[in-house]
Amino acid sequence: MLKKFLVAVVSCLALSPAFAVLTFTLTEAGGNVVLTASGNVNTSALTPFGPGTCTMPGLILPSTGGLCSGAGIGFSYLGMTGPMSFGPGAQTGGVSTSGDTVAVIGVAGGVLLPVGYTSGSALSGTATFAGATLTSLGVTPGIYTWTFGSGASADSVVVVAAAAASNVPTLGEGALVLLAGLLGWMSLGALRRRAG
Repeated sequence: MLKKFLVAVVSCLALSPAFAVLTFTLTEAGGNVVLTASGNVNTSALTPFGPGTCTMPGLILPSTGGLCSGAGIGFSYLGMTGPMSFGPGAQTGGVSTSGDTVAVIGVAGGVLLPVGYTSGSALSGTATFAGATLTSLGVTPGIYTWTFGSGASADSVVVVAAAAASNVPTLGEGALVLLAGLLGWMSLGALRRRAG
């Protein structure tokens, strides 16, 4: 019975929809706000739009759902559905950046990727906003998700804004909590059958 149960749990986790394929995480650290972008994008369900630029070393514009890691020219794609903003804040530039130029443009339902990006390739970038908090940047803490595509081309872009890195949930933690709860439920059922 345990074997069947574990197969069912693993199957459920494997069949779960993609979660945070491209994730932008905003956290407060050492008196700064750090933006980290990681993951990949399946561009097959998006419409190529044209060149775009992150003009500063990192950029955040919560009132239009915009943020960017990296600095320089990228290529934009449209077709995402999701929130138009993640707070009331105005445009703020970062002080340093590294990695890929990657951006989400919430109000336009778009994403900016490096020029020549190959669908599904790994992305990684950071930006630092010095002497800032989420509040001073006008970011409302929460999880904001844009989705696009369907079936095999279904994908998502997620912005996670949390005051501290320890508050950022991970899919691994959620899966472990689910597994622990299900194992506990199964053990309780076994005890009831023995007692009955």
